[in-house]
Amino acid sequence: MSSMMMPMLFLMLMMVVLMLNPSLRILLADGAGYAIEPLLPFHTVYFVPTVFIVGSSIMVVNTIIRSFFMDPMRQAHFSHRNRQSASRPGRRRWPETLPGRRRCRSCRWN
Repeated sequence: MSSMMMPMLFLMLMMVVLMLNPSLRILLADGAGYAIEPLLPFHTVYFVPTVFIVGSSIMVVNTIIRSFFMDPMRQAHFSHRNRQSASRPGRRRWPETLPGRRRCRSCRWN
């Protein structure tokens, strides 16, 4: 669980740094402006299509990067195990931490 929270903690610390340092915010905004303005010359006239195009491109880049670093089978297994443990009343939420845990019938992992 803590390994999943470290990237979130890092992002939160980066947001605090960006909030407290106005010169860094201006630097990042200027850098984004230099990249976006030549690609989207209509950014001052049509705000909504610009936001849609930028948001869609961020989503596509995020999906491509995530496909290199995540294993979809392992993700499906964790989701399956969480559903299993949540559906059984009286059991702990995380059966992976219990000694003598049972093997999952429908998955190849323990």
